[in-house]
Amino acid sequence: MALLRKSSGRPGRPPKPVPSKVVEAVEARDTSRDEYQFISMHAICERIDLSRSQVLRLVATGAFPQPVAVSHKRRAWLKSEIYDWMDAKVRGRESGPR
Repeated sequence: MALLRKSSGRPGRPPKPVPSKVVEAVEARDTSRDEYQFISMHAICERIDLSRSQVLRLVATGAFPQPVAVSHKRRAWLKSEIYDWMDAKVRGRESGPR
């Protein structure tokens, strides 16, 4: 697969191909490490069907994974920790009521 750079902005000039070393590095990258993918509060609320305040309440009580400071004002969660939390909820359901 040949990767192309963005257009130079000049009409009539095709984009230059990306050097093969860059292509090799991108293809060799380990994409199986979902543990390092961040997920936003909005995506969490959609995925687990809880409100923002419910998620924050669970975080405060220690019943939900802690967020990671992505920037000064932005917090996100590790996707793998959210999936682990959901797996634990399913396993708890299968083991009976608490």
